[in-house]
Amino acid sequence: MDFKSFSNFFGFYLLLFISLMLSACGGTSNLPDKVKGEMEEGSDLKRLLLQPEFPSSMLAYSGRVSVDSREFNVSGTIKVYLENDKVCWIRLSKFGFEVGRFRITPDSIIGINKLQRTFIRTDIQSTRELIGTDLSFTEIQHLVWGIPMRVNRKDKIRPQDSLVQVKSSKNSDIQYSYLLRPPLDMVSADWKQEVENGEGEQHLIVKQSDFHKITDKRNFSYIREYSFRSPVDQLGIELNISKVALDEPQSTDIDIPSSYTPY
Repeated sequence: MDFKSFSNFFGFYLLLFISLMLSACGGTSNLPDKVKGEMEEGSDLKRLLLQPEFPSSMLAYSGRVSVDSREFNVSGTIKVYLENDKVCWIRLSKFGFEVGRFRITPDSIIGINKLQRTFIRTDIQSTRELIGTDLSFTEIQHLVWGIPMRVNRKDKIRPQDSLVQVKSSKNSDIQYSYLLRPPLDMVSADWKQEVENGEGEQHLIVKQSDFHKITDKRNFSYIREYSFRSPVDQLGIELNISKVALDEPQSTDIDIPSSYTPY
């Protein structure tokens, strides 16, 4: 897929958000307290990051999402369902009515826009045309869980006040750093990579807060901010999660009606 085709795919995804109008969700009241504990250090922490132990094999959450770009500001509701290493399913709604959904697997991306009556079907490797790097299903899965997306054995680990910083080596193709808080809460992530044509850099910043207990040993972030910037585009997404469920199977089917046309 060429850059123009994938730009159309990204535009399709944004059109789903543009289609949404403000729709309130519940807040984060009456949530469990945070898990307290000490951060693992050095090689033990690196081992946990290289081979993360997810709190469960299935994760589902819902909440309010808002999108801010150079051209528009919109809000709506979102539902996300993840089966580790298998599928990530996303549904966008307006006043309780579904307007679109996506199904992402380790190999493919499928999406439909019910308002535009269009669909997209492509392979996951096409992410390179958008962000200048191969964003794998594993990294998407880590983003959904809210843990560091990419870690290397050569990364530097150093304390920073009450936090721990994990930082890539200078020779890494992507320059990244994470700030972690005990027991293993990712407070922020910062990714940078030069654009292939040398005309600037791609920059992704993730900030997470409002951590609450989801298992005896792990916390989960209910408020998240994603900021993407490149030489040609800028996008911000805020996510306020209100409900979280573990190990509850859900359907991830997407039926594309014969009347829908490719986006």
